[in-house]
Amino acid sequence: MKRIVPKYQMLLLSSAIAMILVLMWLTSSWTKFADYGLTRELAVFLVLMLALLTILTVVLSTLLWTHLKPTKFEEKKDFILLIAQIVGGLTIIVSLFSTWRGLLDTQRQIRMTEQQVQETKQLAQATLDNTLKQQLAERYAKAVDQLSQKENSGRIGAIYDLGKLAGDFEDYYWPVVQVLTAYIREHSPWPAAKERMKQSVISPDIQAALEVLAWRRRQWEKGEGQRLNLFNTDMRGAVLKSEGLGGAHFEGARMVGANLDHASLRGVQFQEAILEGATLRYAILYDADLTGAALTDADLEGTDMHRVKGLTVDQLLAASNPLKANLEENLKQQVKEEHDKRLKEAGGEK
Repeated sequence: MKRIVPKYQMLLLSSAIAMILVLMWLTSSWTKFADYGLTRELAVFLVLMLALLTILTVVLSTLLWTHLKPTKFEEKKDFILLIAQIVGGLTIIVSLFSTWRGLLDTQRQIRMTEQQVQETKQLAQATLDNTLKQQLAERYAKAVDQLSQKENSGRIGAIYDLGKLAGDFEDYYWPVVQVLTAYIREHSPWPAAKERMKQSVISPDIQAALEVLAWRRRQWEKGEGQRLNLFNTDMRGAVLKSEGLGGAHFEGARMVGANLDHASLRGVQFQEAILEGATLRYAILYDADLTGAALTDADLEGTDMHRVKGLTVDQLLAASNPLKANLEENLKQQVKEEHDKRLKEAGGEK
């Protein structure tokens, strides 16, 4: 029996199929949309996709029905399956498009999150740097303030704390060096105060300051272009056995009885310094300036005195053992000749 289904029945059928498939698609995708948050833009997009899919389903179903004109039950059944497959395909395409849009949104959100994380890290680092900077400034100010304490132990602790600051933080390196050299010049000058004149051993806080300066990580002409200013200071009984005092200004310093054994004193300015009774065994005075310096009874065994400026035969002969010093060959010969001459004269007088 040939009987054509009315058009309104076809429209209702195709619309129902389209709605069912769209609802199935929305149900399967709802969790993903909920994770993203149903924004106004997404809601408009879903409504437009629903309307477009419904219109396409109705139009396509009507055109196919009109063209194919199925009459038998099997033909109608196959037609409905065909429409369902077409709508399903369209639904899959829309779902893939939605997934692609979701991936783009996810990537955009990831980039925004990464940017926010980076900005947060930068802000946290800036905050940390500012906090550290403030703490270091307070620590530096506190240590400098403690240098004026009456108790020697407090001053020594402050000196070593300043040395730690200079060693760990570049911004405080040279300021600490300047503070400590100024401290030595102020608290151990020469000529010394009356109460200090009676003492022959260096004060513990001054010795501590000298040790911190000697331990610093750079030296003159080895990463450091400025000399230490320790001129006109009282260094009696000081112990200076390291490499960190090379090139220093010790002009006019009183260094009677100082221990300079094995010290590296390259380029040190000893003009008019008093080194009477000082021990300089195996010290390096290469390129130092000893113009006018007093070496009476100084121990020069193994002392490297090559290229020393202002060094005279008379200065050397005043030392306890001038012939044991490492001298320029011509100067050593002059010292030996003068030494023998004086011994001969002394023997003749006897």
